[in-house]
Amino acid sequence: MAETSFPILEEPLSDVQWKSVARGFGTGVLDEGGNPYRLTGLNNVNNTGVIATDSKTRFNHAVVSGFYHKMDSPITVSLPAVSHKTTYWIVLMYDPVNKAMPVRLSVVTSLDATGGKEYLVLWKVTRQPNQLLTDSTRVKQRPIISPTIVVDSRESLPAPSTVLWGTRAFIQQTNVEVRASYTSWVTISPHRVELSQPSGWEIRSPTAGVQVVPAEGGFFCTAGINPIRRAFGYTMPGNFHSIGEVIPAGYRPSSEIYTLVNQGNAVHEAYLATNGHLHIRSRTGNFALKTGDSMGMTFSWFTPRTY
Repeated sequence: MAETSFPILEEPLSDVQWKSVARGFGTGVLDEGGNPYRLTGLNNVNNTGVIATDSKTRFNHAVVSGFYHKMDSPITVSLPAVSHKTTYWIVLMYDPVNKAMPVRLSVVTSLDATGGKEYLVLWKVTRQPNQLLTDSTRVKQRPIISPTIVVDSRESLPAPSTVLWGTRAFIQQTNVEVRASYTSWVTISPHRVELSQPSGWEIRSPTAGVQVVPAEGGFFCTAGINPIRRAFGYTMPGNFHSIGEVIPAGYRPSSEIYTLVNQGNAVHEAYLATNGHLHIRSRTGNFALKTGDSMGMTFSWFTPRTY
């Protein structure tokens, strides 16, 4: 047959056809923020562990090849002692032979795909001979299904607790992508953050604020900062002095960041403090700034993620 199409009116789908239709839904855990299918309660006497339920909903659920799995109470799994290095796979196994329970929580030592079996791997547990279960190597794999939504603005985002953990949202007005975490939406694409404006100064920026690039463990930040004196004349001292906060919370450096400052024909020094304040000093003793005088500087730093 060169081609086929289904469903056919008034005829049921076979399990193979349904798998094909549902392939686009994805295979993974449905995580509602309570760490479902976690492995706990390792027992060295009985060589067992417990697959716990989601701490928020009190049940686990997942989709494997289009077939739904749910467990509403913890299940004990056996992970026996071994005489040679052995890997146990704690999985949700789809087995088309099992008509009454197509997806079942199982522990296997190989991911055997014969007979049409498919797997959603939750945990990989590797045991060595004469090794306590609590000393085994345990790796959580447990992929989750992460939907994608599109909204007009950040204010249009739903509460993160109302969507699946990991849901991604594209914000059209700012061209920014965010991800639902436990209690907030976390920005995961490059984005821009406005600089703060300390009293007596206007902070302009050739980089339009802090340019933020997410990276492993935090953010790379770059900011061009051009303070313009707007209040009365100011004498820049020979020792460092704070002109106020310029970097908002959440994007501040974890240590002081220094740079040189251009102000006309003069060169001064500046640093960003961990509280987001900008400190400046003259390298030639007290230096008078008139109202409207400006200076320019650029900082680059890494901010560790704190959530």
